Amino acid sequence: MTQVWPSHARKAELETILAGVTSAPGRVVLRGGAGVGKTHLARAVARAVTGRGWTSEWVSATAAMRSVPFGALTRFVGPEVRDLTNRTEVLRGIISRFVAPGSGVPELLVVDDAQHLDEGSAALVHELAVSGRVPMLLTVRSDEPVTDAVRRLWLDRFAALIDVEPFDLDRTRAFLAEGLGGPIDSLSAHRLWRWTGGNALFLHELVRAGRGMGRLVLTDGFWSWVGPSGVSAGVLDLLGDRIGVLDAPQREALVLVALGEPLESATLHRLCSARTLDDLAHAGLLAVERAGNGYAFRMPHPLYADAVLVTATPLLVQRLRRALADAMTASGDVDPQQLLRSVALRLDAEEPPDAEELVRAATVAVDLFDGAFTERCAAVMPETRPERTVLLARALALQGRAAEAEALLAGSGDGSLLPVRARNLAFGLHRPDRASELLREALSGATDENRVDLVDALVTTLTFAGRYRDAVDVHRRYASELEASGRDDLGIGTSTHAVALTQIGDPPAAIEVVRRVLAGPRTGETALAARSALVNALHHAGLLDEAERAAEELRSWGVESGHPGALANGCFLGGPVVLERGRCRDAARLLREGVSLGRSNDPHGMVRFGLAWLAAAEAMAGAGETAAQLDAEARALREARPAKRMVAENEDVAHALVLASLGRIAHARETLAVLGQVCAKEGALLYVAVAATLLARLGDPTTAGRLFEEATGHADTPLLRVQTEHVQALRTREPGALLAVADGYARLGAFHTAAEAADMAAARHASAERVRAAAAAAALRDELLGECDVGPLPWWPSYHRHDLSPREREVSLLAARGLSNRAIAAELVLSVRTVENHLRSAYVKLGITRRGELEPALRAARPRFRQGHNRSSTNGPFVG
Repeated sequence: MTQVWPSHARKAELETILAGVTSAPGRVVLRGGAGVGKTHLARAVARAVTGRGWTSEWVSATAAMRSVPFGALTRFVGPEVRDLTNRTEVLRGIISRFVAPGSGVPELLVVDDAQHLDEGSAALVHELAVSGRVPMLLTVRSDEPVTDAVRRLWLDRFAALIDVEPFDLDRTRAFLAEGLGGPIDSLSAHRLWRWTGGNALFLHELVRAGRGMGRLVLTDGFWSWVGPSGVSAGVLDLLGDRIGVLDAPQREALVLVALGEPLESATLHRLCSARTLDDLAHAGLLAVERAGNGYAFRMPHPLYADAVLVTATPLLVQRLRRALADAMTASGDVDPQQLLRSVALRLDAEEPPDAEELVRAATVAVDLFDGAFTERCAAVMPETRPERTVLLARALALQGRAAEAEALLAGSGDGSLLPVRARNLAFGLHRPDRASELLREALSGATDENRVDLVDALVTTLTFAGRYRDAVDVHRRYASELEASGRDDLGIGTSTHAVALTQIGDPPAAIEVVRRVLAGPRTGETALAARSALVNALHHAGLLDEAERAAEELRSWGVESGHPGALANGCFLGGPVVLERGRCRDAARLLREGVSLGRSNDPHGMVRFGLAWLAAAEAMAGAGETAAQLDAEARALREARPAKRMVAENEDVAHALVLASLGRIAHARETLAVLGQVCAKEGALLYVAVAATLLARLGDPTTAGRLFEEATGHADTPLLRVQTEHVQALRTREPGALLAVADGYARLGAFHTAAEAADMAAARHASAERVRAAAAAAALRDELLGECDVGPLPWWPSYHRHDLSPREREVSLLAARGLSNRAIAAELVLSVRTVENHLRSAYVKLGITRRGELEPALRAARPRFRQGHNRSSTNGPFVG
């Protein structure tokens, strides 16, 4: 990353400024905070006008030059000015340099940091602007005073004022991606944006330091930030001068805010004078914002906090940590965030909080997925506290240390911890059957007091074991007890009950269940389970718009909560939804981001799922070699650690798509037939329908039909209705029915599958020599493919159509326009016999017999789709 920002980061501003300096009014002032990129933008404008044949003069004003009359502009004083102490003569000389008749080449005057101009230079710049003869670009700091002469430029409309703002999150992500040469994961982009406030210069410095310290790492094509922010020497240099001139009370105030921001005014006023805080705010070293009925103080940029703490003495920091922790809890009314900060301050100050505070803080930290802080709290709790073991186990599980958690829980001898242990066995160690066995044994002798916890956990472990009907039956049997308990912390079991409902073919009921869970204030693992179950249910109900939105919300929630696993889950569940809509590239990007995050944050073993669907997306997009490698990696991971059953079913579908997209259609059919039979025995009706529909599409509608007939009991959903009609239409091969199926999929937003059905209809019409009907079906296929970024796949009829040679197409197009063979021969300088041979070959390839059929057949011959599509040459011929 060699620039302050990449060339496209300020493209819109650059175009606006160029228009402002090259046309009326011809003068622009850029205003913004330090480091937002005003200077770089001004240099880009200077380069751009030079490329248009202009010349430019650059003036850098500095604070040191402000005491020198005309200090920044003295180099423009010509030899005709003999008395440099004569203000009028100097002023006249510099003005004449810019307004005197010259070569006729336009010249741009750029003044950087114009707030540092002395009074004389500022008056001169104002004079030049008022003359209207000098194109001009100025930059000024928004947090420093500006001379009246400069300020009057925009107030009196002699110059256009453009505020240069810090980057928002989207522009930060784009800036980083271009500067790093590849995408950065959403969570890391959010962290860097939050740490720098979108300040371009701070971003540049932090990225440069991050690469040097090894905190920016590249995994699976995505950059990720690993570890705390840190503070680079460059950032210290930028901030050191401002911090170094402060007195002791001001420095202490900054340290306090750096340790606990945002700090409520009531807390901070217990430790600092109002005058000190006012002075710091006026100097731009503290930001003040509304907070409830009062105010809160924070650093202008999070990196300021790092710089302040790095430059403070350890003794001062320790003393202020203890003082701030006391001040935060002085009122006794402490919210969860204040609790976490006060406990962290005491731990950092080596002054352990009392046991009650530790338990409360660790419980909050678990809900925020902060396993490391939870472990830190649990480690210093008295061993006599009953909560210690469960909190420590959950902390270990959150950090992917499931084996350690199992050893701790199994060795505790405390039966009340069995629900926690069972979930860890199912989620972390992939042993849901063993977990279910333990829970059933305990449930047989359970008391009313602990029964609901055991039931909630059992529903979860049965679902993960693929015993969906058992999970639904258990939940139904104890539903009244679960509801009567009124316990908000039972949401995980309820959400996995919704997953089980989806798997047995009842997504509508699942959606209703999960929405009831999410109607309450859900946090932590309960919220993650519910949000994930909602995406899954909406997807398999065929509500693709809602499913895509829910996946986006899950990813956003993962970013906001700082939980990589939640973000990865949103990528893994959203990828197949986007893929079903025919947007393979978007799906691959999402899935690759999820895999990149999951490599180091995968407590539930979902990376294999992401790899399987990433392989499918790459295979459908034509990247055969990449897809085969990803598929092999997913299969190897599955063999090393058996997948949870509900994940394995999904992976089998993805594997079949990979095989089929690579042309191994017979193998794909075998995989799907086995999957359908197994799922039918298990009662997993959802995947019976999924496997059967794909099996029919791959050329075996008979077996698919039998699977549908054997597995009854599905709930009625928009997707199931279309799937059923699709299998039936493929059995009858009736083009009208296939077109109705295409319309059904299109209404759901499954555009690529809709295009496939239309392509099949076109082929059936063509085989019956219904040329115009075939052309109409092909036109519908093309329209649907316009919503996709992938073309026909190996099982589509149009995939294997023999393409016309360039000369055959040229001759056929002229013939379709009505030209005779002789006229075509004359236009193309060919013999009439050669024209006849080309037309004969084209008739055979297009499946027609008469000249009048050429025009609709040519329209039907070449499917079109939204973006360029590179299909591997090893995958067979491709018409696109």
